[in-house]
Amino acid sequence: SNFTVNVPAVNGNIVTTADTGTITQAMIGSGMFAGYGPAFSAYNSAGQTVATNSYTKIVMDTKIFDTGTCYNNTGSTTTLNGLSVPSYSFCPNVAGYYNVGAFITAYSSPANVGECIGQIYKNGGAYAILSDNNSSTWGVGGGSITLYLNGTGDYVGFYVYLGTSSGG
Repeated sequence: SNFTVNVPAVNGNIVTTADTGTITQAMIGSGMFAGYGPAFSAYNSAGQTVATNSYTKIVMDTKIFDTGTCYNNTGSTTTLNGLSVPSYSFCPNVAGYYNVGAFITAYSSPANVGECIGQIYKNGGAYAILSDNNSSTWGVGGGSITLYLNGTGDYVGFYVYLGTSSGG
């Protein structure tokens, strides 16, 4: 179904609200307020084969939207907004708290998937587990977290771990 979103009146870089006074763009960029920071949505267009028993970066190569041109949907590091962004990573150029998440569906035939872990990496290192479940043939999971990104180089990527189980 359709829905309507009403945007408050904007006068230059200032939004005026009845209960908080004036909110400037600088305040939004400082992380003091949720604002008009960059956002993206992307997905894997063709499926991906991953090795078992190791973490593999999820290839999200198709953008639905990328409001600040801060998501790299290519297989190599590139420069976006003056920042070096690794493959399939989000690197916002505005400091603040971001809610990031992913949903993973893994299928293995004939062997069982076993353990399926979805994980967020920040600046190349493991940061938070989104899901961790055991299954037979399907591994499904996802979730989201809120984390701080400094706007000057912090980036996040999405990874999956598939462990094998006995059976076939």
